[in-house]
Amino acid sequence: MKKILFDLRKIQPIGNTKFHGGGVYGKVVFERLAQLVPEKLVAYYNPKLFLYPSVLSLINEKNIEVIYSDKRGIMETADQFDYVIYSPLISSEYLINNRVTIIVTLHGIRDIECPTDKYRYWYNDIYTTPMRRFLYNFGVDKLKRYYDNKIKVKKVYQDYLRKFNAPNIHWITVSNHSKYLVLSFIPSLRDKKIPVMYSCDTAIGILSTEKITEYGKYYLMVSANRWIKNTIRGIMAFDQLFSEVPDMEGKVVLTGVKDSSFSTYKIKNRERFVFEGYVDEERLKALYRNAFLFFYPSLYEGFGYPPLEAMHQECPVACSYAAAMPEICGDAALYFNPYSITEMKAKILQMEDDEIREEFRKKGVIRQHFIAQKQELDLQKLCEYIISFIDRSK
Repeated sequence: MKKILFDLRKIQPIGNTKFHGGGVYGKVVFERLAQLVPEKLVAYYNPKLFLYPSVLSLINEKNIEVIYSDKRGIMETADQFDYVIYSPLISSEYLINNRVTIIVTLHGIRDIECPTDKYRYWYNDIYTTPMRRFLYNFGVDKLKRYYDNKIKVKKVYQDYLRKFNAPNIHWITVSNHSKYLVLSFIPSLRDKKIPVMYSCDTAIGILSTEKITEYGKYYLMVSANRWIKNTIRGIMAFDQLFSEVPDMEGKVVLTGVKDSSFSTYKIKNRERFVFEGYVDEERLKALYRNAFLFFYPSLYEGFGYPPLEAMHQECPVACSYAAAMPEICGDAALYFNPYSITEMKAKILQMEDDEIREEFRKKGVIRQHFIAQKQELDLQKLCEYIISFIDRSK
C-alpha cells in the first residue's frame, strides 16, 4: 500500500536549537495526519534525538509504522516501498533520486532575503574569540565575511534553483509573502502551481491562568539566542530608554538564553533584564499572558508565530514590519523599522500610553481569531493535498 513517509527529523532539534518554527509546524501537521490516515502514515525520525512526547504518544496510540533514520536512508526507503515523502522543511538529500515524489513546505528563503546582519558580531555564537572580535572591529574580518557572504548567497541561490526545478518536488508556501518572494527571485517558477496555505495555529488552547508576579511590570522578548530575531538591537533600545527615562518602570524578560553571556554587548542596566532560558509551552503562555508588551524585532519571518501567540493571550504586540509580519498581523501590531534603535524606542514609549496599548490589545485578539480560522481551514486543505498524492502515479 502506498503511504506517506513523514520526515519527522525536521521537527527534531536543529543544531543547538531544540524548538523552532518549522518543527512546531511539522508537529501540528503530523498530529492531524495521524488522526486522519494513521494506517497510511510512516514516521521517519532519529531515535537518538528529542522528539515531542505528544508525537511519540500518538505514534504508539495509532500504531503508526516507524522507520529509524540511523537504520535506513529516507530516499532509499521511499524508492523501495513506493512511499510519498512529506517534509515540513527542505533538504538537499531530496535531490538524490528524482523517482521519489516529495511534498515540501517552504517557509521562506531567509538565506537569500536576509543572509546576514551587521550586528551579528555581537552574538557569541559567531565571534567566539577575542581575536575574531578584534579583527572584526578593525574591518579585516568584516571585509572577509562580506565577500564570503556574497559567495554563500550565490551558492544558496543555485541550491534553491536546483530544488525548485526538480520535477518530483511539489511545493507549498505558508504566506503570500513567501510565495511571491520566491517568484521574484526565480521568475521561471511562475508557471508552477505553488499553493499558499497559512502555517498551523500554534496558539491552540485556553488562556493561561498562571500569575507571574516576581517581575512586576515586564516586556517580553523571545528566541533571544538567534541573531535573526534581532535581540541585540531590542536590548539596546530598552537599555537606552532605562538610562534616558529614569522614571520608566519595568523589566525585560528574554527567553532562549540563560544569561547575558550570549552576547558581547555590555548591558548598562543589567538589573532590568531577566534571562529565563528555554521555557516550556505552559510557561511561555503565562509569560505572554502577563506581559505588559510583547516586543518582537525580528529581521525575518516567513510567517511569524510569536506575535499571534501573544495576541491569543491578549498581550499587545509591537513588532518589526519585516517580511510576512504585516500580512499576518494586519493592523493589530504597532510596527517599527527593525534596523532603527531610535524607532524602536519611540514605539516602546508609544505603548506606554494606556489608550494606545488597550487599542492594540483588542485588535490583537480579533486578528488572532481571524487568522486562526484561516489556519484551521488551511491545515485541513494541506492534509487533503498531501493525502491526494498517495493515489497519484509518479
